Amino acid sequence: KFGVPRRGASILNAPIIMSRNYYIIDGHHRWGQVMLVNPEFSLQAVVLPLDIVTLLNMSKSYGTAIGNKQNM
Repeated sequence: KFGVPRRGASILNAPIIMSRNYYIIDGHHRWGQVMLVNPEFSLQAVVLPLDIVTLLNMSKSYGTAIGNKQNM
């Protein structure tokens, strides 16, 4: 809708968040949109030093602690 992404566009300023084994935790919608338009484009990423299973378990525990109902 807004054309080809270019460096400096506001949607591209925030890095995507990844596990140490490179699963995207946050930013997968941005990554998907960019890859559809320009697969050669690169996004900045923050790679957390935890594996995906640990991160998912932590996020579930946090969600429960703040009162979010889990989908089983």
